[in-house]
Amino acid sequence: PPHGSEAARHAAIQLGVYRIAWAALSGCRESLVRTAFHYVRTGRTVVPDALPSHDQLAAMLSSG
Repeated sequence: PPHGSEAARHAAIQLGVYRIAWAALSGCRESLVRTAFHYVRTGRTVVPDALPSHDQLAAMLSSG
């Protein structure tokens, strides 16, 4: 699992991208896609408090 707020923020960005990709591939709305990381070694499931939206991710990529 991520350690620290910066690592947690990066993990949320990664999961946000996965959510958008899965929604596009499956043809459903992003809001219907539940997301979490499950760390097998520790048996811990982490659900971020908030994920970046499509627009927020696009802004991150364009500000590069």
